[in-house]
Amino acid sequence: MSNVILYVSGLMGELTLKYLDEIECYTDVVSLNKNLLRRKTYGDFSNYKNKFNIIETDNQKFQLSEIKNKKYQYAITIDWIKDYFIDTEKPFTVYHSQPSLLPLYRGYGAISYQFLMGVKISGITVYEENNIIDGGDIIFQEKVNINYGDTPYNFIDK
Repeated sequence: MSNVILYVSGLMGELTLKYLDEIECYTDVVSLNKNLLRRKTYGDFSNYKNKFNIIETDNQKFQLSEIKNKKYQYAITIDWIKDYFIDTEKPFTVYHSQPSLLPLYRGYGAISYQFLMGVKISGITVYEENNIIDGGDIIFQEKVNINYGDTPYNFIDK
């Protein structure tokens, strides 16, 4: 995966690195400093620093110039601020993930909103970036059942 860079933060980022480590699939990673996260109990990537090249930043608007000398073809964002990439010149194609079946439940609070609305079938969507938040061409979707008693954490783990 050397031609891919991941932008991760929070619990979803932590679970992503855990999974990639389990299947021994390593790549470069950009991560927000843990102190910038709303919940300090998630997003600790220190266990993975010896396996992934983790570029930690204190700036949510991480400068692409910091990685420009690398030859990435793709960037994948997981629990990252999507509007960061819009109207920014990028040397690679950007794919975003959204914890919903787009076009339903767009936006940052998609998981919480789905639980509040009583959604029983949700999922994950990966889409190619365009100039509309959560509005690019969908390249992958997978359904996830939300069962009685599930919590947002269960949903993220699924």
